[in-house]
Amino acid sequence: MKFELDDFQRNTPIDEFINDIRSVAELLNKNTLTTREYDKYGKFHSRTIFKRFSSWLQALELAGLQKSSQRSRGSSVEDLFKNIEEIWTRLGRQPRFRDMVKPLSRYGVKPYILKFGSWRNALESFIKFINEPQDMNLAENKAETIKIKKSKPIQPENLRKTKRIFLGDYVF
Repeated sequence: MKFELDDFQRNTPIDEFINDIRSVAELLNKNTLTTREYDKYGKFHSRTIFKRFSSWLQALELAGLQKSSQRSRGSSVEDLFKNIEEIWTRLGRQPRFRDMVKPLSRYGVKPYILKFGSWRNALESFIKFINEPQDMNLAENKAETIKIKKSKPIQPENLRKTKRIFLGDYVF
């Protein structure tokens, strides 16, 4: 047996990634790809492509493929709230992060985080919505506002200038 290292992918040209995405799509005879499909047949791992292109959808776009539709991303706030209500009723308590799995939940936690910024924000918005029925457009706008707030860049004046880690009374 001959022992050899795999090629190091750090300096791989972008064109090579794009060509590989196209070849997998051609192999599967599809005009879009999911990360699972690519991971099964592609030369690289989808995480490597994600790091290089900042998103899987951007890599697909550059490869000339259609963006894959993700069922959970298109979920409306009303659908997500209805799901929380059903789970809450079944469990008889507030659903927790770990409860958001099939078959109990129709959606995982990811669509809630994408819409509201965090699982906690989703629960808080649900409580406001369920206890004070309001216009669904307002709930949608609230989700967008939270998303925008979460994506603001960190200002340099807010960054720490030390490498020390503070844990309670201890400094490392």
